[in-house]
Amino acid sequence: MPADYECCRFRGSLVALNAATGDQVWRTYTITEEAQPTRKNKAGTQMWGPSGAPIWTSPAIDPQRNVLYVTTGDNYSDPATANSDAFMALDRDTGRILWSRQMTAADAYNSACRMPDKANCPDANGPDLDFASAPILVTLSNGRRALVAGQKSGVVHAVDPDREGAFLWSTRIGKGGTLGGIQWGSAADQSN
Repeated sequence: MPADYECCRFRGSLVALNAATGDQVWRTYTITEEAQPTRKNKAGTQMWGPSGAPIWTSPAIDPQRNVLYVTTGDNYSDPATANSDAFMALDRDTGRILWSRQMTAADAYNSACRMPDKANCPDANGPDLDFASAPILVTLSNGRRALVAGQKSGVVHAVDPDREGAFLWSTRIGKGGTLGGIQWGSAADQSN
């Protein structure tokens, strides 16, 4: 990312479309406020924030509660927000955010953090631990439901979708890192 690039204004979002017409029904941003000027980088270029918290994957659908669940990535610029690196629950009809449970706070990172001059790197400088796998809604053997997803940290997290994302457990299954950890095609076996 060149030092003269005004980083960053992008906000993650989920969009619902009418299947018959293609018209947008609703759009919900993971960061509710629009980016504002924050500081100037070493090259004198205006920086913006907050930004990022993208949704990398497909949502999990909960027809029982009429809810969509998503996971988010890190912020791209300062200030870091509460909905980055998080599980989020949205009303399926309106897109209204019902709850959010952050697993890694203060994670602001972008590709400029790997550059020698780090001109556009946020002050937080990582650790870059996006949720890069889709949330999976499962029913445990005790009948309790859990929302499970893996993070680039190499940690799988579970939260309770029926108690506003209350933390259930987490376990490390790999080393993790900016290019590692848990990414993409996760699955669950309901019988085990």
